[in-house]
This record gives sequence, structure tokens and C-alpha cells, in this order.
Amino acid sequence: MDTPPREVSFCFKESTSMTSNPRQALVWSTMVLSLSLLVGGAYLIAKNTPRLPVVPTVFPPPAAPLLPDATSELVAGVGIVEAAGENISLGSPLSGIVIKVPVAVGDRVEAGAPLIELDTRAARAAVAVSRAEVRAQQARLRELLAQVENRQAKVAAAQAAIRQAEATVAFAHHELQRVEALKGKGAATVEELELRRLNHETETTRLETARASAREAQSDLHLLVGAEGATPPSVELQESLIAEAQAALQRDEVQLELHTIRAPGPCQVLQVKVHPGEFLPANQLSTPAMVIGVTEPLHVRVEIDEADIPRFSDTARAFAIVRGRSERQVPLTFVRREPLVTPKTNLAGGQRERIDTRVLEVIYSVTADELQATVGQLVDVYIAGQ
Repeated sequence: MDTPPREVSFCFKESTSMTSNPRQALVWSTMVLSLSLLVGGAYLIAKNTPRLPVVPTVFPPPAAPLLPDATSELVAGVGIVEAAGENISLGSPLSGIVIKVPVAVGDRVEAGAPLIELDTRAARAAVAVSRAEVRAQQARLRELLAQVENRQAKVAAAQAAIRQAEATVAFAHHELQRVEALKGKGAATVEELELRRLNHETETTRLETARASAREAQSDLHLLVGAEGATPPSVELQESLIAEAQAALQRDEVQLELHTIRAPGPCQVLQVKVHPGEFLPANQLSTPAMVIGVTEPLHVRVEIDEADIPRFSDTARAFAIVRGRSERQVPLTFVRREPLVTPKTNLAGGQRERIDTRVLEVIYSVTADELQATVGQLVDVYIAGQ
């Protein structure tokens, strides 16, 4: 019950001491007055400063071309400048380290010119192995053909052995008949007759062996020379092995060639997104390694709203206006229209522009000197409506 009066008494004493000091009171009064003057001055400056109106930058819309043969409103569309035959996004069929990029943006190259070169060490080693295999298989074929004379000599020797065996058998048969005749007259013993009969059987067996050897030698020879007008089996087999080795060599040479990406035709390099030392993955076109195209003449791909398709004509005159140069109206030459109507992708930026619509793509041609625009640039196109 006594604590609150003591706290109030203390605060009262401290407040009394502060107000009783005239110097301290003067300092506080000066600070409050300075702050009030500062706030008041800032308010007066802000109130009396004139505000300049914010005027947005407005670009004048391109003037529609004057077409004397237009009998109704013009058909307008947004066109994008592209290379003739469309822009070509280059990728790689193989993955590898980029060794060299011998072209730069803007270069004009001929058909077959190297554009990107990958590391070819492994591919060159595979080609060397395949070439060695082809040479080995060809050497085996030459070895087989060199054995023809040897096989022919074996056949001749076997035939000579047959003739010799036939003569021996004939002689043994004659001796057997002679001894049989003498035995009938009692002039020869049984032992002599059995000996002649055994000799005849032995020589007959040798004749059969010689004939079998001759057939074997002839078969070996046919493996190399074959029948008349036919390819020998062993030679045919070896030739098939040579053909297989040559096909493997051709495959490896194609793989080696694929490590160099070449221009498909005369074109200009429009964009380069790969550099030496980088790893180039195979079949990646979301970010193409390089973009090329034929820039003379240029093509303008125009998107015509589906509501204007009935009023469009292939033979109608068309003009292009490059944005920022509305005074120039460049005539266009009709090339073709795409048969498929697709969703709208290029937006002109107008307030009344519809985006939930489909468009007909029409391609026009124009020279680069006349259009004076670069690939990828948007232009406004006006076509005489029907």
C-alpha cells in the first residue's frame, strides 16, 4: 500500500527538477521548433511545385498501303521474316566434344562446307581396325586361290595311283588264273594257289584305296575351283567374309563422317550456340547448336486470321511494312499457302487482338535488299481483300 505513493513522488520530483532547469528547457524548445519549421517547409515546397503531366510514348501505327485494285477492306496480318525454305536448326546425330567451329554468324557457306567438327579419335581408330580386317580377309582369299595348283597336283597323283593299282590288280588276276589252270593239271600246289588269291585280294583293296584318295583330292579341288560355271563353296564363303568386312568398314567410315556436321546446301549462318570444348549431345533441338538458312531471297510467313480467310486470294497484291519505317511499302510475291490452319502464335500487340483464334499461314518472297530486314523480325503485311 505504501509503494505507489513513493513511485509517484519520485516521478514528480524528477519532472520538477527538469522544469526547474531553464537551460534544459530551452534546448528542448529549440529542437521542437526546428522540427516544426522543417516539416512545414517541406509541405510548402511540395504544394507549390508544379506537376508535369506524364505523356506516354505513342508510336504511330503503320499506314495501310494504297492498293488501287482493292475493292474491299484490306486483309492484314503479322509476318515474320525467315530464310527461304524456313530456318534450319542443326543438331548432331552423335554425342561428342566439339573440337572446331570453322564458321561464324553471318558467314555464307557452300554445300558440304564443315560447320561443326567433333572429336574423331575413337572413330578414326575404328576405321583403321576395319581396314585391317578387310586386308586380312582378302589375304585369306588369295591363300585359298594359291592352293589350287597344290590340290590339282594331288588329284593327278591320285589318278596315277589308280592306274598303277589297276595294272597291279590285272597282273594279280592273271597270275591267279594261271596258277588255277596249273593246279587243275597238277602242276601247282595248293599253297601257290592260295598265295596268288591273297595277292589278288590285296591288290584289289589297294585299288579301292587309291580310288577313295582320288575322290578326296577331287573334292578338295572342287572346294577351290568348283564345278564348271559355279563359284566354289570355300571361295564363296571367303568372299562373303570380305563383303562383311567391307560393310563394317563402310559403316565406320560413315560414323567418322558424321562427326563433321556439314552444310546441306548454300546458306548463311544465322546463329551459333556451340563453342570448341563444349559437349554436344545427340538429337537435341530444343536449343539448336546452329541455325542456318537461305537468305536470298527472304520469305515472309504471314498469319491471316481465320475470319479473314474467305477474303484472301493467292493472286491479290500484298505489301510489307517494316516496323519503325512506315513510309516504305515493300511489294511481296506469293509463294504458297500452308494447307493446315494452326493456332495463332505471333501477336501484334493490339488491344483488340484475339489470341484464341486460328490462322492461315501464307508465305511470300522478297529480296533482302528490298525488305531491309533481318531473319526473325516482325513486319506488318497488308493484302487486297476480295
